[in-house]
Amino acid sequence: DGYMYIVDYNNARIQRWYPGASYGTTVASGALNLPIGLAFDRLANLVVADTSYHRIVSYGLVCPASTTTTTAPPIPTTTPLCSTSIWNQTILIIAGSTSNAGSTSTSLYNPYDIDFDGYNNLYVVDYTNHRIQRFDTGSLTGSTVAGVTGSAGSSRSQLYYPTSISVTKNETMFIMDTSNYRVLRWQMGDALGYVVAGGNGNGGAFTQIGASYELFIDTQYNVYVSENSNHRVTKWLSTNPSIGI
Repeated sequence: DGYMYIVDYNNARIQRWYPGASYGTTVASGALNLPIGLAFDRLANLVVADTSYHRIVSYGLVCPASTTTTTAPPIPTTTPLCSTSIWNQTILIIAGSTSNAGSTSTSLYNPYDIDFDGYNNLYVVDYTNHRIQRFDTGSLTGSTVAGVTGSAGSSRSQLYYPTSISVTKNETMFIMDTSNYRVLRWQMGDALGYVVAGGNGNGGAFTQIGASYELFIDTQYNVYVSENSNHRVTKWLSTNPSIGI
């Protein structure tokens, strides 16, 4: 319906905001501690990376009857959100454990970002553990699908403080490997990833990226990098990952 959903980090809440509106509506709050990441699962539940509580929480979708006579915009068929969507404020922990940082298969350490594949499996950027954890639907036990737990490094089998992820429906991961100044494309089941942006150290040349914390992948698998320290956004073509625009 055209709404933005915003992680309001210091206020520990999620806001829904329509472009041009003078105020937003809080749709999740009260149980979060400095959250960073946000995604919707395939059932339109609101899922949040509750970073400082070292957990992932899910707010269940509720669709009350509409009280407005205004005709809502068409709902995209790929997203089962009703125009009156609200989310149950009783959270469900779907990964990690409240205030319990760790490196086991059931724990997380400062999770930064999340995404889902086409089968509704959850992928978590486990920042301080230098890994990506995958949680099958309904399971609290994760498996490491990229990186090596607790082992930062610059080889193609390692990550170094990753911060962001985008997962395709067919389980291909695009990972912002922040302290290695690169983006890796990593197919589920592979032992290593392939550099699709950066990978030539920290810098401002168009063969490099600076300190970056977020990415976006379009339908052609081109990579867009939000380069925080370089004050720019660069696009890396899937047909030519050696230089950005």
